[in-house]
Amino acid sequence: MSRIGKLPVSLPDKVSVEVLPGNVVKVKGPLGELSQKVDPDITVTIEDNEIKFTRPTNQPRHRSMHGLYRALVHNMVVGVSTGYQTKQEFVGVGYRVAAQGQLLTFSLGYSHDIQLMLAPEIKAEVPDVKKGACPDLAELSNEVFDILDLDRHPELYMEQDYYINAYTTGHQKDAFIVLSTGSVDRLDDGELQFVIGHEAGHIKSNHVLYHLMTAYLAQIVSAIPGASTVSLPLQTALWYWNRMSEFTADRAGLLACQDLNAALSAIMKMSGLPLKYYDTASVEGFMQQAREFDKKYGGTTDKIIKTLTIFDEDHPWTIVRASELIKWYESGEYERILHGTKPKICPVCGQALPLSATSCPVCGNTKF
Repeated sequence: MSRIGKLPVSLPDKVSVEVLPGNVVKVKGPLGELSQKVDPDITVTIEDNEIKFTRPTNQPRHRSMHGLYRALVHNMVVGVSTGYQTKQEFVGVGYRVAAQGQLLTFSLGYSHDIQLMLAPEIKAEVPDVKKGACPDLAELSNEVFDILDLDRHPELYMEQDYYINAYTTGHQKDAFIVLSTGSVDRLDDGELQFVIGHEAGHIKSNHVLYHLMTAYLAQIVSAIPGASTVSLPLQTALWYWNRMSEFTADRAGLLACQDLNAALSAIMKMSGLPLKYYDTASVEGFMQQAREFDKKYGGTTDKIIKTLTIFDEDHPWTIVRASELIKWYESGEYERILHGTKPKICPVCGQALPLSATSCPVCGNTKF
């Protein structure tokens, strides 16, 4: 610590220091004033706009106090001039922090929120993109929310993650979207609109609650011996619905970006496309692969196999998602919704059908 003690403390502008009787050092600056009593054996002097500390001997006690008090006074100078700042990232599904004045409210997965009252001299803020941290991203997301006609614009946050990913969590009325930094860094505006639109589609379709139910049910079942067998039918139904909801959200994403190539390019990058192939990868080739996949695995038995295979995945196979999105686009439903035209209605059972449909999959009617 003696090496630290030998270093003088420089005084910034608008910071004053005085040594009071009793060897008390008082520091005053724009952010307030602080004082610290220094051991009588340590001499404090102010020379050439610097605070210097000297010790009488090289005894271990004097050496340790020499560095200690120099460090304390240096921290005081920083505290009254610029202050200290620390950043904390909370990682977890549904984790959320809100700041209202001096009150911090933490939502960390418990049955209740945790509240912390800060001291008057401490300030805290929870930045989100709508408050100016990322104005371009805020404008992009607001455009997506307007296109999808959301009742309210959900809050949009970012978290540090290299992978291209996004998720929606919270309660349905106050659900919010979290984007990974990998998504923002590696997707162009059209692709990013698709990803944000995908998550906004979950909110628009009221999927958020059931997604959380599916996640929590899996945790509960794994903690109770024998419960997995009893709850398997319910789990299967929820997971199957969960997979199908991703297809619905993809359609919302396409409506948001209004560019099939951008949507498929985003899905292709999410599949793990290496960064060095971003400029040379072919969306047309990916579309062809998706069409071939659908032709090869289109039967009922294969659909069951596909469902079981993707049972534990956060998202269905990206090629399956691409295949389903292309089929929906080519069915004419995309154009119908985009231009506000009415769907074809089966006169027998009343089922809404794509404009290109020649038969009703519900009742089998072929006369329209």
